Amino acid sequence: MKRLFYNIDRLFVLCVIAVMMLACNKTEVHQYSGETATIRLKIPQLEVISRVDVAGVENAINNLRVIILSKNAGSINKLFTPADLSSTSGGMITIENVPVGEVQMYVIANEGGLGLDYSDLATLQKQVITAPETGMRKVLFQDEHREYFPKRGSLFPSAGLPMSWMNKNLVIESPTETVQTIDVALLRAVAKLNIVMNNTTSNPITIQEVYLGSFFANSLYLFRETNLDVPQNTGYVTWDFTDLLIDVPSKSEETMVCYVYPSFAWRNINDPCPYEIGFKINNATYEKRNFVQDGKELNSIERNTLININATLSEPANLKLRFIVEPWDSVKVVVPPFE
Repeated sequence: MKRLFYNIDRLFVLCVIAVMMLACNKTEVHQYSGETATIRLKIPQLEVISRVDVAGVENAINNLRVIILSKNAGSINKLFTPADLSSTSGGMITIENVPVGEVQMYVIANEGGLGLDYSDLATLQKQVITAPETGMRKVLFQDEHREYFPKRGSLFPSAGLPMSWMNKNLVIESPTETVQTIDVALLRAVAKLNIVMNNTTSNPITIQEVYLGSFFANSLYLFRETNLDVPQNTGYVTWDFTDLLIDVPSKSEETMVCYVYPSFAWRNINDPCPYEIGFKINNATYEKRNFVQDGKELNSIERNTLININATLSEPANLKLRFIVEPWDSVKVVVPPFE
C-alpha cells in the first residue's frame, strides 16, 4: 500500500526559524513577504446542528487548537475555548495576523480526549518521531495502558472525541477585500464499534460479558495521511468488558457502543485473525467468532469509520456474526435486518 507521510520539523516545534517544507513538485516558492493576513477556517462540526460543549455528542468540539508554522515568521499557537466557539457563525472561526506565504497548519479538536495539552509546543515536539515505515517525521501518541481508549459509549469522554486535520503546503494569500477561507475537514482520531446483539431465543437474556480479540492498539499517529495510517510498532491486546447487565428481550436487540483506536492487527495472513468477539450470557459462553463480511474476515479498522457488528444469539449458545463498515457521520445509523 502506497503511503504518504508528512513532516513536522523538530526545529519548527521549538520555534526555531527553520523547517523542511515539501516543495519538490512546486515551480513557485511562496516566501514570507513581511505581510500578514486575516483568514477564516470553515469547520462543519461548528455548525449549529452540532453545537460545541454538548456532552455525549460525537461530533461536538469542546475546544479547538490551531497551530500555524511559517518558514520565516515563527509560529502561531491559538486555543479556541468553548466561549470562543459558541459565538461562531456558519462554522467559521477567524485568525488574524497570519504570515503571508507558505505555511503548515495543524488543527486539533478536543485534545483533552487524549489527555493532551499543547499550550507549550515543546509537548508536541516530544511526540515527534522518525517513523520506521519511511524514516519521515510524524507525531506519535502513545497510550501504553490504554487509559483513554477503548471506551464504552456509556463512558463518553467529557473532553469529547479527539479530531485532527493538517495541511503542510498551505499558501496564505496577500490580504484583499475578500478574506481567504480554508476548509478544515476534521477527522475523529478513533473508530466506533456498534455491537448489535440480537436475541433470537424465546426468552429474555442478559449480556454479562463481551470478549473481543487482540486488536486494541496502544498508539496512534495524530495526523492521518492515508486511509490506514497505523504505526508499524503498535502493540495489540485483547479486551474484555465485564460486569455488564444488558437485558435483551426475546426477539429483540440491544446495542453496545465502543470507541477504539485505529488498528492494523492482522498483517500476516498466516496468523489467526484477531478481529473476533464472544459473549457471556445467562452464565453461558458464546465462544469468539471472527467478524465476517461476504466470507472475508476484517483485517483492519480505519479511524473515523463506523463498524456495525451484528451478533445473532440463538440456542444453544450459537453465535453468528456479520459486520459492515460505513462512513461515520452525524446521522442516525440504521442497522441492517438480520437474515
